[in-house]
Amino acid sequence: MKRRDFLKLAAAGALGAALPGCDNKWLNLVGDGEEKFWGLNVHPYGGSLDELQLRALRELGIGRIRITLGLGRDLAGIYLRSYPAEYLGLISDFNLGRPSAAAWPSQVREAVGRSGGVSYLQVLNEPDVFHGIGPEVYVNDFLRPAYEIIREMRPDVPIVSAAPANTSGGRIYFFQMTEAGADRYCDFRAVHMYSSNPEIFLAGTERPFIVTETGTRNRANHVSWWKDNMPNISKTLDTDKLYFYVLLDRPDDGLSLIAGTPDGSGNPRPISPLYDYIRNL
Repeated sequence: MKRRDFLKLAAAGALGAALPGCDNKWLNLVGDGEEKFWGLNVHPYGGSLDELQLRALRELGIGRIRITLGLGRDLAGIYLRSYPAEYLGLISDFNLGRPSAAAWPSQVREAVGRSGGVSYLQVLNEPDVFHGIGPEVYVNDFLRPAYEIIREMRPDVPIVSAAPANTSGGRIYFFQMTEAGADRYCDFRAVHMYSSNPEIFLAGTERPFIVTETGTRNRANHVSWWKDNMPNISKTLDTDKLYFYVLLDRPDDGLSLIAGTPDGSGNPRPISPLYDYIRNL
């Protein structure tokens, strides 16, 4: 059995364990012949926006969520405690800038220490854009130490590398991460797909893929992206783990499913046709 196939089977088992008694629609394994029920990115902004997004998640019934854990502060805890799902926890924080390699191990330990309920752990996000660090520095100073700490503290949790930006430079960065040894320090390689050419990543890793962000800024095309583009990406990269971006973004540039303010009754206010489409699945 190939390593990718083995890890896919392990991931399926992890989902079944994470959601006991769940409806089979959550077990959207590749090749099941049914429309996939994809995951969703959620930004834990805090306060009333968390309550608004939790209401939206309950309406949508989303079973897979990618969420930022926070460094030195608990951003995701209210979601983990309030809404049962399979969570991919991002070890990072908003406006982090260039992280300190010296402080990084203690930051990772603190974040992993409160990651109970998280099924996957991802190490930073778009380090080429948000953190200004090169691929060798990312692998050696951030991914490798995090890998060792997670293996020590939560040995059964799969580790996901950062995804570079979905740009020509980001694609080069992805291959340079591999050359720097990224595959040795993760179980899954993450990519971002805001375009329809996933095949460009196939030769870049021996690890299975997770698409941690995908979508389009044209809200009129949100449903077709979910129905048509995401299945194509899934088939090409041989993964059922894709996370649409995003439930709510601030500022919004066409990707959000809901507005940042509720309707007159305090309920989520959909601004994308995809919201009602998912709700009716």
